[in-house]
Amino acid sequence: MNWQETAKRILQTLPNRYPLTLRARNNFTRICKLIYAKAVENLKLDFNILFVVYVGIGCGAGWATMYDGQPAVLLGLENIAEGKWHTKKKLAGLISHEIGRLVHMKWRNEWKAFEDAEEEPIFRLYSEGFAQRCEHLILDGETWHMAQGKGWVSWCQQNESWLAKEFLRRIKAGDSVNDFFGSWFAIRGKTQTGYFLGHGFVRHLERRYGLTKTALLDVGEIKRFGIHYLKSAAKRHQINRSGFDLPKVTNNKR
Repeated sequence: MNWQETAKRILQTLPNRYPLTLRARNNFTRICKLIYAKAVENLKLDFNILFVVYVGIGCGAGWATMYDGQPAVLLGLENIAEGKWHTKKKLAGLISHEIGRLVHMKWRNEWKAFEDAEEEPIFRLYSEGFAQRCEHLILDGETWHMAQGKGWVSWCQQNESWLAKEFLRRIKAGDSVNDFFGSWFAIRGKTQTGYFLGHGFVRHLERRYGLTKTALLDVGEIKRFGIHYLKSAAKRHQINRSGFDLPKVTNNKR
């Protein structure tokens, strides 16, 4: 990646996006403590989180990671402004999503290993789906902060079987699944459809095993369940969200 070219692309837009950047920063200060408190209540969050608010070169609107030796959520104001996620509602969803990722890392007792595991497409689908589920749990509803307009959710619902089929095809072909994730990529003109697909996968796991056991599944089980889910989803014209039978856990060491 040529970071200088990426930086040039971002930096030249900052003057026009400054008003939204400032609004995002101000709204963050108003809602951050509230969202953290709701995560403590709804997810039993039991650790401190460092929030790093910055203007960068387009690395991401939100990023859950370790920073200075502690769990952190990095919030890139330039990407938040680009995606028009500066409102309290959108920011609440974004922050909750990233807190959910940190909770997942903590429950699995994995930090660096968790981020490394996301290089594998099925694990990435699972981890982003789990974070999306946590967003909904923290905010008491299906918020979908990444939704691309009012018709995004309905489009994903109507095309869920095709999305599953295409995701599975790319895995088998060894092709990138980046088009399913991130605001700079799109599939059939729709961005971030992998979060919707992953959320469906995690919800099926949760109904069968519960949230905690779903969070602690071994990587091998996640891959096996993911392939099974995608194959089942791809065969359906419109997915019946309660209609999948998952194989039994056989190797869960946790």
